[in-house]
Amino acid sequence: ETEVPLQLNAGITISPKNGIKIGLEERSSP
Repeated sequence: ETEVPLQLNAGITISPKNGIKIGLEERSSP
């Protein structure tokens, strides 16, 4: 399931609202 914000394994969250966030703040699935 690919939804925004996109979460990468490296802990990088790409959101059209907040832009690119680096860090493990919002974890969905491992």
